[in-house]
Amino acid sequence: MEARPCSGVIFTDLDNTLVGPGGEAGEAGEAYLEALDLGYRVVPVTSKSIYEIVELWDSIGVPPGERIALAESGGAIYGPRGSLARPTGFNSEVGLEYTALGKPLASIDALLDSLAETCGAVRLSKADATEAQLITGLPRERAALAARREYLEVIWSRSQECLDTILRKALRHRELTYVHRAPRTVQIAAHRGKGRAIDAALQEPLLTPCAKVVVTAGDSSHDMPIIERGMLAFRVDYNRDWRRLVKPTYMVIPYEAPKAWTILIETVKTRSHTPSL
Repeated sequence: MEARPCSGVIFTDLDNTLVGPGGEAGEAGEAYLEALDLGYRVVPVTSKSIYEIVELWDSIGVPPGERIALAESGGAIYGPRGSLARPTGFNSEVGLEYTALGKPLASIDALLDSLAETCGAVRLSKADATEAQLITGLPRERAALAARREYLEVIWSRSQECLDTILRKALRHRELTYVHRAPRTVQIAAHRGKGRAIDAALQEPLLTPCAKVVVTAGDSSHDMPIIERGMLAFRVDYNRDWRRLVKPTYMVIPYEAPKAWTILIETVKTRSHTPSL
């Protein structure tokens, strides 16, 4: 697949940035398609599995040739067949080839089991349907998709003390290069996270022509590596604490998703011919 000319690339978080708490794109779905029509490539950069992302694309109506994503917080880049420089393989279920940007969970399975067993925590990738719903807060079918993890493990416990213990132990292992403490979970992987994944993606022939305009968006501290890489950067929801942002040149969108993402696209359209871009 030859890389076509493009206006730019939009790297965006999904949860609470493009989609709302229920996981629905709503009006942001129309804005997503409009961005594609304007010549932008839209790349979700998310902790979601590729199976969850495909479900979202299906609901929006994203064409097969426009499906590019950095799944599981940067564990792998996915794109249409023939689009990646050195693909690791082809996922026939989703119809996309992929390049792994770290080790798969299978390679650190024993270590992850050991961490979870420290205090009776549950690994999302090994959770049953009821546990998956409890961990994710999603409806049963979506929770099942969320549990299909290949590069990013999510370890859950009711006990904050348990999660803190797992965090401390995980940080001692050099092979665990991505360890993130969320309010209800610890996320663990053997890759370098969202920011490094964006850097790698911009070297792909599929996205290199788009690098003249890089737009980024996110809503939480977990998304700082995304936001910091934007020429035009957005943060959603002014109630967050973003003082730790290394590159504090971002625009605030004081609305919740999915409305926030429609405002993002309107702003991109109005600024697309300014010297700053």
